[in-house]
Amino acid sequence: MYREPLRLPGEFTTTTDSDSAINDLHDLQAVHRTITHLLPAPPRQPQLLSTHVPDGLLHAGEVFVRRDATSSPLTPRMTVPFMSL
Repeated sequence: MYREPLRLPGEFTTTTDSDSAINDLHDLQAVHRTITHLLPAPPRQPQLLSTHVPDGLLHAGEVFVRRDATSSPLTPRMTVPFMSL
């Protein structure tokens, strides 16, 4: 929606008084001036994540892998052991 026209719902623009309409127009122009100077947020810089592997896992022959997916109540969270490389 960047660089799109600002659209307000009808309940924000119903005015009968001419002074109120002038104030609303002034407020709308102030919002427009503010919005035209906004810039999109810069992208995040990638962060280096450190990993830790316990010594016992470095030499393990098989490992269990946990599934964090939604499942029925009595479904085991661990699957059969996988061979470790």
